[in-house]
Amino acid sequence: ETFWRETLHGFTTPTPIPKNADNDYLAHPNLDHGDSSAGGYGNRTTHLSGELTAALQQLATEHQLTLNTLVQGAWALLLSRYSGENDVVFGATRACRHSSLAAIESMVGIFINTLPVRVQINDATELLPWLKALRAQWVAVRDYEHTPLVKVQAWSDVPQGRGLFDSLLIFDNLEFDAAIKGEGSQWQDREFELIEQIPYPLILKAAGGSHLNLTIQFDRHQFTEIAVIQMFSDLETLLQNFVSDPQSRVCELAMNRPSCFVVGNSVIPLSCLEILVKQGWQILGVHSTDNSLQGWAEDRDIFHTSIRDVFREQLLNSEYDYLFSINNVEWIIPPDILARARKFTINY
Repeated sequence: ETFWRETLHGFTTPTPIPKNADNDYLAHPNLDHGDSSAGGYGNRTTHLSGELTAALQQLATEHQLTLNTLVQGAWALLLSRYSGENDVVFGATRACRHSSLAAIESMVGIFINTLPVRVQINDATELLPWLKALRAQWVAVRDYEHTPLVKVQAWSDVPQGRGLFDSLLIFDNLEFDAAIKGEGSQWQDREFELIEQIPYPLILKAAGGSHLNLTIQFDRHQFTEIAVIQMFSDLETLLQNFVSDPQSRVCELAMNRPSCFVVGNSVIPLSCLEILVKQGWQILGVHSTDNSLQGWAEDRDIFHTSIRDVFREQLLNSEYDYLFSINNVEWIIPPDILARARKFTINY
């Protein structure tokens, strides 16, 4: 009890995501687009490049950190930037196999527990010492990791009846499919997928391997698909900055908005493009089968064409970060472009 009271002392309000409808980082959650009106939960998945994943693993090894620590650090910074808070709390799952319980290695059963991770962000702090402190904090919880979350909640300063956190981070060393296939040759010809619905509005699942896998499960009533895509972009940018400038201060870690092309097989809703612009995306080009967006694009000096061959040539000769496909129209994009594109489908 003493440990958790000291850890959470002074934290009184769960970290808000997003802070309000005017948040500069996320789209308004109630905009009538995407699948938000359908209710329920959505899932999005992306993979980091092998090069970035290897660089992150090397950074962790060189500084006695773990890949989990780096992901926790990026998630904490993302929550801080989105909420405007310098003191954030998110939930994290723990295997609970490293605690001081006697003979725990020989016990059969699931020991997984979900506990709060409190991260305080001081912009003047240097990145590496901050990450090392985060790692030390994670290790320090080992002797207290079997504490039920309901007790931790009761010992905190957050009002009774309100949860400690609205977002959850789950880290695994391997993707579920890879972990099962690693059990033997009899599993190699099968595909495995873990399907679960955890009752939190926002969940980041990260899994190691040659390409770091990131999955976000989100409440469609609170987050749009575009907002989740933005989270992926911001997380990758932060992790890339960890690698490129580990000696930087926390305040110097920018979340730059990437460039994108937008392609649709019919009329692209103007609301979709307006949201991307509001969030700071640099739209390099738009392709739709009509010219209804021609004036809008010209006013913003954005390339627009309804001719597929012209759009293909523009794609091949441009450097862009993402290719957005509106309503599953990958089939009109040439295979060689699809093969090299980092793409997301936005459903309207």
